[in-house]
Amino acid sequence: MRKIVMVNLIGFCCLVSTLFAATGHAEEVANSRLMFMASSKPTKSIMVDGVEYVPKGSEKSARNDESDRPKLRRSNSDRPGADGEINGKLENFAMKGKYGAGLEVSVVNLGIGPSAEYWITDNIVASGHLGLGSFTTYGIRGDYVFDKPIKLYQTYTVEPYVGLGYTFIKGPEESFAGGSVKTEGSGVDLHAGLFMPAQYIYKNVALRAEFAYSTATVEATATAGPITTTVSGDYSTLGFGFGIYYFFN
Repeated sequence: MRKIVMVNLIGFCCLVSTLFAATGHAEEVANSRLMFMASSKPTKSIMVDGVEYVPKGSEKSARNDESDRPKLRRSNSDRPGADGEINGKLENFAMKGKYGAGLEVSVVNLGIGPSAEYWITDNIVASGHLGLGSFTTYGIRGDYVFDKPIKLYQTYTVEPYVGLGYTFIKGPEESFAGGSVKTEGSGVDLHAGLFMPAQYIYKNVALRAEFAYSTATVEATATAGPITTTVSGDYSTLGFGFGIYYFFN
């Protein structure tokens, strides 16, 4: 009887040991699975025949998601709907605070001369002009540039503008026997044209082309000894011109 009890007791102890061992092993397996799941990350990419595929939802895919990237805009732009920043690139019409100098040619009036301009904002430009031709002209003007770029020939991007200017006109003094004639006047002009960055020439270069309607009052004063005679007349012209500009910033 005592032997039977000892055998049963030994069997019971073995059963308990087996259960504890199985429980410990199961817990170890569960812990190892949790550690594996915690340490694993989404697959970054898969290479197939030299082509990289990025699974949706992976860490690399999230980094490359362009929907979260800031959009580019003109530097210090006053125009609405802009995010991000581009500093001083003409091709993006980032013109606020820029200043430049250029050369302008008038096809109709056969004049040529230097010009300088300063962009107060992306839309407003102040400029000064010197024209050398049959008359010498000194002009100041203001332009408004529309923030609606236009594609020309699907290659060139331009922005249209309109403006108003004031011009002082000085003609050459001509002498004759016993006297001389001086010509002076002033007037205003209305103009409209296109402003086009020209990176294919150089990164800081831009072009202008415009039509202008000018009206002026010119006075010719003839002096012969003690006698002085003044004759005035009004003149209007429709002209076409173009210019090339270099911006220093």
